[in-house]
Amino acid sequence: MTDTTTPLSEANGMLALRVFINRPLLALMLLALVALSLSYQVPVTVDLSQPGVVLSGFYDLEGRTSPRPYRWTDGHAQVWLAGVGSQPFHLVLTLSSARPNAVDLPTTSVLAGDLALGTFKAPRPVRDFPFELGSDALSLSGDLDVHIDSETFAPPGDLRTLGVTVYGLRLESSGAPHIVFPAPLPLIWGTLAVSLLFLALRQRSLAMRLAWPVSALALLFLSAGIASARLLTVAALPWAILVATTLFALSLRLPPRRGFPSPR
Repeated sequence: MTDTTTPLSEANGMLALRVFINRPLLALMLLALVALSLSYQVPVTVDLSQPGVVLSGFYDLEGRTSPRPYRWTDGHAQVWLAGVGSQPFHLVLTLSSARPNAVDLPTTSVLAGDLALGTFKAPRPVRDFPFELGSDALSLSGDLDVHIDSETFAPPGDLRTLGVTVYGLRLESSGAPHIVFPAPLPLIWGTLAVSLLFLALRQRSLAMRLAWPVSALALLFLSAGIASARLLTVAALPWAILVATTLFALSLRLPPRRGFPSPR
């Protein structure tokens, strides 16, 4: 069999390999994994008003001008909190049945994924229902999926099927000291976004000296977001990867700086 490999093709292959395997890049990836993991150790507090909370089975917000706005459920409501991390949580659900006196109180069940947290008769007055969640209440991906299932009724003059009124949901880290296991997908996405940005900057001679400080600044921004606005940052990470990938693809169409990448 004739070997059709040319020195030029071998050189191009080695160059492409060395773009992705070099010590500065590996050091940055390790730094990103450590920094993002440490950001997950900061206690987190989440409520329904924060961006990044995904709702399903809820009607539109009512009572916007009142001190306590609320949402009706349709009997099978879901609150998805992506990437909060695997740790013990304290969950407080504030709700009411809002039933007329002639209608029986609805049986309401609260679940975290497939784990039943409690079943009760939702009262007419607004009440808080606290729950303690262990790490087993979260999925392997570090997401928390809260289900609110209840009996329904159809009030006169309303075409909707109504479950219960939810005034609030508050999730906060348990007060006991513990190690938080980061959600794997945000950890991978954040590391990938910073690494692609670093590679894009290293491709250009003018940006060579900016590669480390700009990448470190981006990593600092992501870490601060995970610590202070976790759900919003997790929701924005796919867009960060898209931007970093676009910059990297554009940098590959431009001539790299002489001698890049260094094998050291």
